[in-house]
Amino acid sequence: MENIPTPRRADGPDGRPAAAARATTRLDARRRCAGTNAGERDEGVVPRVMGARTELGRALETLAATQTREKRLGANAKASILYDARDAADVDRETIHAIAVRGFEELCRRDGRFEGFVKTLFSRARAEAGHRESEDAETSRATSVEIRRYLRLLSGYFTEKCAISTLEYLVRRFKIHVYDVDDFIACALPWHSTAEFVKCAQTCQLENSKHFKWLSGVKETGAAPPRDALAVRCSKDKAFFSFCAERATEMATAKVRGSGVSRFRLIRFCFDLFFHGEWDVRSRPRALVRIATRDGSPLAVVHVFF
Repeated sequence: MENIPTPRRADGPDGRPAAAARATTRLDARRRCAGTNAGERDEGVVPRVMGARTELGRALETLAATQTREKRLGANAKASILYDARDAADVDRETIHAIAVRGFEELCRRDGRFEGFVKTLFSRARAEAGHRESEDAETSRATSVEIRRYLRLLSGYFTEKCAISTLEYLVRRFKIHVYDVDDFIACALPWHSTAEFVKCAQTCQLENSKHFKWLSGVKETGAAPPRDALAVRCSKDKAFFSFCAERATEMATAKVRGSGVSRFRLIRFCFDLFFHGEWDVRSRPRALVRIATRDGSPLAVVHVFF
């Protein structure tokens, strides 16, 4: 019998049967179309997701740093400016709050403006709320704003026992030594030569600070930074100088009603900040500090020009 040749299939350019190649082409086209539409739909979603991941990452890094530090101090150690870190572990948050409330009431008797922080910081409901780490970004920012306002007003009373007891509560409840480092140290800065300032610096996680990482030496040695060291730092670090100038102005214009000693320290700090140290002539800021008196309370108005 004569052999009948088998018909050959038309092959595509890749060697596959033409029908299969056409099916694959149609499938690829559908996939590309679906991918394009999905990309259009997700265009606004991706940035939001990435932003959430970045924010979560920062929160986790802060939490990890806090836990590492606590492990270094000991399993039961607690950050404290009133007690030794290990002794602080034996004092529960309820007791810390009760002590703080007594100090806060003393501050309110001396300056009625403190009463505005009863509900936002010192109420029982606020004290018993969840940990700072569990707050979302918006709530945490609002908390930081309120803490900054309180610390600005508290600066004139910083070394007094009633003030220290409220700071101990803010450290335990709101972790200001972790989340509000710059504001915490700025509150203490006019008192930089005192043991209370050193304790503040040693308690804070300086790695979370934008302006005070250089205080790591104070943290290690326990020696207060001399006045000239602050002035020299200002002369070499424009960002730090601007930060100090802004905070000095805020604290001074708060019209501190504390003792004469606290008022004198605040004014002295303003002068020391601007008129001591070896200023670089090329970048020297022209600062004018005017001390006035209004209603018996000194008011320092700081004008800074670069």
